[in-house]
Amino acid sequence: MRTDAIVGGLFCWILALGLSACGPQKTEEPEAPKAAADEAADDKSDEGDDEEAADEAPAEKQEDEFPERTPERFITEPGTFFGFNFKESDVGSKKIEECETKSKGDPEKRSKCVTKAQKEFEADGMRFIKDDEGTWWWITMGKRGGRAVILHRIEFEVAGQTKDSITLKLKGKDRGSKPMSVPPELKIQVPNDYEILIDDAKRGKMVYKARVETEARGEAEAGGENKKE
Repeated sequence: MRTDAIVGGLFCWILALGLSACGPQKTEEPEAPKAAADEAADDKSDEGDDEEAADEAPAEKQEDEFPERTPERFITEPGTFFGFNFKESDVGSKKIEECETKSKGDPEKRSKCVTKAQKEFEADGMRFIKDDEGTWWWITMGKRGGRAVILHRIEFEVAGQTKDSITLKLKGKDRGSKPMSVPPELKIQVPNDYEILIDDAKRGKMVYKARVETEARGEAEAGGENKKE
């Protein structure tokens, strides 16, 4: 009987130990992986915001550095001179046709005729500049005795503009060396970034090609004719 009791007690102890080791245990949800996934998603979202900001920044910078080219900005660009294009203007094309007829196919006679016709047209270009006092001037240049002179110098202000044209309100009197009766306004067509067109009542379409020159051209050589009175 004593042996049975010992065996029984030992069996119960082993059984209790086994139940303690192998029985159901409490487990925790894998919160760490989920938190890591959420954190990665947040980081990706932040990266997306940074990429959008990076995309927007250059665009804003570019807009500041390269503003829209308006007719006003084009004609008043510092150092820009608009040279008269004889051949593409109505007055020139008509003269060239006359020279073609007169020369009867002789290239030398045609060339001399065209050169003479060009010299008959006194003005060779214009510019739109601002003086030290902030006044804007429409200046027409010409040549006299082999040097550049200011034929017309008229004050103006911008009256209005569209995408491809601008209207200048002319003010005061002509202060150039060959004064003319000043019209109330000057309408200029700006079809592209290299030329302007002016419709003259007597001569028709006048074409002027843009080129960059120093503002000293004509100003120093005009002998003070361009100064404001």
